[in-house]
Amino acid sequence: MRSVATAAGITTGAVTHYYESKAELLGVALELVATETLDRVRSVQPVDFDAFLYQLELTLPTTGSRRDEWKVWLAFWSECARGDRRLLAHNRQFHSEWLSVLETSIRRVNGDSADPIRAAERLAFAVNAIGLEACVDPKSWSRHRQRLELVSAVGLIGIG
Repeated sequence: MRSVATAAGITTGAVTHYYESKAELLGVALELVATETLDRVRSVQPVDFDAFLYQLELTLPTTGSRRDEWKVWLAFWSECARGDRRLLAHNRQFHSEWLSVLETSIRRVNGDSADPIRAAERLAFAVNAIGLEACVDPKSWSRHRQRLELVSAVGLIGIG
């Protein structure tokens, strides 16, 4: 809470006035990030492979603002790993919505030639892995490298 207050240029008391705990603050931050991310990917209705890749790229930390979003995710997942059940419920809800978007996009691009549900799960895993690496080591994980790894993962999964 102290670091959030410092970053915002306000007192810790001002933060704790609105949020009783770090978990509550993370829940609100995640809701904003998740909504922004889902709105961004839903704005693309891919009909071909390139549009599908573009849709996926919109979730990766390829810009400063998206890297900031990923930092919220990393903090959030850290609290989930500590066993916060409310945050875990938020994560499950977002993950379910994200898988639904992926499944719909996979069906548009690939038809039914691959199991779209299983492909969506694998793809979510790949996006998370690429995003984590790119967030932790942004100098080694340029936008170009993220795209190359994404293309590779999509191909291994059997899409396109």
